[in-house]
Amino acid sequence: MLTPVKGARPCPDDATYNHLHASLRSPAERANAMLKHFKALQHVTLDPHTITHITATALVIISLNKQPR
Repeated sequence: MLTPVKGARPCPDDATYNHLHASLRSPAERANAMLKHFKALQHVTLDPHTITHITATALVIISLNKQPR
């Protein structure tokens, strides 16, 4: 698991690493925030493989609904 470098004044290399880390993590954080509001996923007791298919489908539906028409 990747973790950001901590400190008050990181060197330029550490600052770049932290920026890359945040840019890789932000899409997953955004997807988790969107999926929290799906009632179908709040109390799921299925196996992880099935949950993966349901969440992938939900993300597709969300992204299609948010596209400009």
